[in-house]
Amino acid sequence: MTENDDARFPPAPVILLTGANGAVGLGISLRLLHQLSQPNQADVSRCNVGDCSPGTKPACFTVGGYEEEDFQSAYATPNGLTLLLGCRSRTKAEDARATLLRRLKRLFAKESADDQVVSAYTFIDRVTGQVETISFEIYRQRWLANLRIEFLELDLSDLSSIFRAVDVLKQRYGYISHLLLNAGGAAFIGLDWPKAIRGFCRNFLEAVTFPDYMLEGRSTETNDKLGHTWQLNVFGHYLLARLSLPLLSRAPTLGPARIIWTSSLDGMAKFFEPRDYQCLESLQGYKSTKYQVGLLGWAFNSVIQAHEAAAKKEKEMSGPQLVAPAAIHSLVAHPGIVAGNMFAHIIGVVLNYVMLIVFYFTRTILGSPHHVASPYKAGLVWTFASLGASPTDLLHGPSVQADVNQRPFRLGARCDRLGSEYVALEYSDEGQVDQRWFDQAHAEHLLDRCDQLYTVHARKHRIDTITKPT
Repeated sequence: MTENDDARFPPAPVILLTGANGAVGLGISLRLLHQLSQPNQADVSRCNVGDCSPGTKPACFTVGGYEEEDFQSAYATPNGLTLLLGCRSRTKAEDARATLLRRLKRLFAKESADDQVVSAYTFIDRVTGQVETISFEIYRQRWLANLRIEFLELDLSDLSSIFRAVDVLKQRYGYISHLLLNAGGAAFIGLDWPKAIRGFCRNFLEAVTFPDYMLEGRSTETNDKLGHTWQLNVFGHYLLARLSLPLLSRAPTLGPARIIWTSSLDGMAKFFEPRDYQCLESLQGYKSTKYQVGLLGWAFNSVIQAHEAAAKKEKEMSGPQLVAPAAIHSLVAHPGIVAGNMFAHIIGVVLNYVMLIVFYFTRTILGSPHHVASPYKAGLVWTFASLGASPTDLLHGPSVQADVNQRPFRLGARCDRLGSEYVALEYSDEGQVDQRWFDQAHAEHLLDRCDQLYTVHARKHRIDTITKPT
């Protein structure tokens, strides 16, 4: 807890987001801010899973509206939120912060006064043990007063920057409740226009959903002697997640801590070459690394289990502790297809705007559920996955526990024709083998390589720290 926290309320969550100044990062951040600024979080509802388009009535709706369902997240608290924007540039982080606050104010202006009247925050007073209630207005005022959006210097293409960032987290915050691994990049150099035109003429929907005409150069090596695209998208996040496990296990919030890895719709097995896993020779490095993100995101649960087993053994040796370590879950999510700024430097402002129009046409006229277009709408996946009690509770199914433990799934953002967003569960065994987002053998191979590199660089960092002149 910080010095400004009210002891009656739950402590504030601390959320670290990488890639915070990109379109998807801003969409995730804004949606989290808006949801947690309210006493109740409708995004955690099971109504958000599956197609809730007009003309259908999901089981969780009744004639009078929602049936009784607890929309209040364990992470909602008048003690606010600490949102850490992990960026290389302080200027970009400050610009992102200003943008988020400006857009949040616009969302507040659109809220219904009637909804505010009926919405209240119910909590168990942590001092008296009594059940108490405060109004929407008081909750919002307290939450805004305790909101902190702060810059964390973090360069995933520099491993020493990751070690420094984790040291800052330990010293300044003491814990994190969520680690949202969203940053990404690639060496895109242009478009193959003849191939693009042929693709549009042959199958327009496939061409705008799974584009194969983006030209990508070979990845260079970083100063850490790793493939640049691979380190930025894959290993940098793996190292950050490994180093953050003690911080996540110290999260004092009621729900489990979360690690959510951002994969991509076109991250498929066919783009992965185990012998070139760092994508130094590949001309499809972005798609390969996004496939690898999905592999690691699910396989990382085994790393968490090993960490928890070691922590349990250490606890037994050191005697009983007052506070049990928080559970940690690792999940995989993707935003579907959104209009961002990743290709603006290649196609220019005008074509970037045309691309947005094409996305809306593809969704509205052709009925593509993948063209979410809006980063804010895509952010539903992250609020849904971040703010519920656990993956089991989020998914509300009798066989979900078995799925969570045995059948890999990821959460994908989708929309109906009219733009109503929802969350889709995408399982690893769906579709053709080379188009699947997960393969157990690939996951084990990659996890082994990452673990070896982690051991090497963690040892090197310890040696550098010891020998560094004071």
